[in-house]
Amino acid sequence: MQRFAGPIDAALADRLAQLHSTIFAPLGERSWTAEEFLQSAALASRHIWVAGRSDAPTGLAVTQMVAPEAELLTIGVSPHARRQRLATQLLHSLSSDLAAMGVQSLMFEVRADNPPAVQFYRAAGAVQTTTRPNYYRLADGRRVDALQFCIALGQK
Repeated sequence: MQRFAGPIDAALADRLAQLHSTIFAPLGERSWTAEEFLQSAALASRHIWVAGRSDAPTGLAVTQMVAPEAELLTIGVSPHARRQRLATQLLHSLSSDLAAMGVQSLMFEVRADNPPAVQFYRAAGAVQTTTRPNYYRLADGRRVDALQFCIALGQK
């Protein structure tokens, strides 16, 4: 895993935006643009993790840190690279890095209609804290609840 804490170049931002679209557009979700990846990388509170080579990424994660907490803004793995434990490796890598930076808890939201993701996070030790009704608006206009989770870091 590579962690980027600072500006990234436009070529990497383009590749990350393409990967994000490949992961999330089929689910009816809005994909991040290259500009959004560039802006995220420029913020001191944000970190980007990339699985695979930076010239051919297969997974990504973006967090926002406000110690002692961090929020997982997005995480995903390319469909052709799934079932290789890359998401687990991404989550473990970012959790370890964040804990080393003094972060005690990682918070995030998951669509309620995504049982594989819910199962993945629960297996990683996440605890559901609340539900946000009708939080996500999908491309087809449907609304879906968001399940909020928290993972305690540095206590294992």
